[in-house]
Amino acid sequence: MARADRDGLPCYLETMNERDLRFHERHGFSIAHEGPLPPSGIRVFILLRPAGA
Repeated sequence: MARADRDGLPCYLETMNERDLRFHERHGFSIAHEGPLPPSGIRVFILLRPAGA
């Protein structure tokens, strides 16, 4: 993330583990989308972190 911040870029990540959310939120990420991943139906969370967060 230091490189992304230095270059003024946002960060993106995906996780299927809801327990990971608090960790990522403490580092500036927020949930952009949550839903089932076709065709498996596995729940996925897409998180974004704005540049410089």
